[in-house]
Amino acid sequence: PAVVVVLDVLGGSAPFDAQPTKNIMEGLVRLNSYIGATQGPTEPIVIAYLRVRAVGSADSSSNLGVTVNDLYDAQANRIPATGVSGSVTIMTPKSSSSISLSIDRSEVRIDEAVTLSGVISPAHAAPVTLTFTRPDMSTFTRTISSGADGSYAYVLTCDMGGSWTVTASWSGDSDHQGASSSSVTFAVKKLESSLSLTVSPSIIRLGGDVQIEGSLTPAREGPTIRLEYSVQGDEWTPIAEARTNNNGGYSYLWNTTLTVPGKYEVRASWQGDPSHEGVVSIPSFFYVSQDSTLSLWLSSMSTSVNSLLVVRGNLLPLHAYVNVTVSVKAPNGTVLRQNVQT
Repeated sequence: PAVVVVLDVLGGSAPFDAQPTKNIMEGLVRLNSYIGATQGPTEPIVIAYLRVRAVGSADSSSNLGVTVNDLYDAQANRIPATGVSGSVTIMTPKSSSSISLSIDRSEVRIDEAVTLSGVISPAHAAPVTLTFTRPDMSTFTRTISSGADGSYAYVLTCDMGGSWTVTASWSGDSDHQGASSSSVTFAVKKLESSLSLTVSPSIIRLGGDVQIEGSLTPAREGPTIRLEYSVQGDEWTPIAEARTNNNGGYSYLWNTTLTVPGKYEVRASWQGDPSHEGVVSIPSFFYVSQDSTLSLWLSSMSTSVNSLLVVRGNLLPLHAYVNVTVSVKAPNGTVLRQNVQT
């Protein structure tokens, strides 16, 4: 540069970071700087910074000589010191730039593609970096190239459901500063899944076993299937958890300890994964029955032909309006059956 002017003197590194006493003349700076510590610095340290103004043509440079005339300690002992010379270079200021980013849709499914596009302005053919943030907060980048008109495009198929964020950037060149776009957010919908479920047998005794089976679609090996039961519309109670095999199937033998007869429903559920929604199966049901007894009395232990014989009895536990079959075997071996109702 043609001219280098010292404008100011600033404090250096601690403990010399306080504003020093200074006197600036043509080409010469005098400063006084003090520290109160008993032990001074034992490593190289910055005592002061000079702020300068340089005038000259772009990219021109010249040496900046630094000479230490006097350096004393607190006891007025002179300390040998050497100034470190450097240089001053006039840099050409870079122009600003911008980069835009847009998306062709704000919501897609996992198996659908989304197109990202934008433009560098002023137009540059240059590498463009796309930085993606996935729903689990992990990140990855893709680098593509813009055309001579500054435009670029990238097609992405997402592998995880949830909210995605992407930004575009370019690093600039010798004439222009780099730039980053505003963030763009888009939603990725998970794929649907389904769970089948069957129970057998359909009727068990108190404390009997129930076989629960089903499958997850699409097939996934290893997901946890939650099994629950409800008795006659009450709240759902956990049974156990089962894991799917390589075909998506699962099974569980439930050794029930049920003590109340009635209708029981069983359902299965899956919480989903990064690419598929969770699902609850349609319930299947079975009945728990208990032992019953039928008593029988005859109005007479003997009778004559064409005489009336009354058959009476009780069903326990009490069941109203159910059918009971009464069978009578004649001496010739024929059987007469009659359905009656309680």
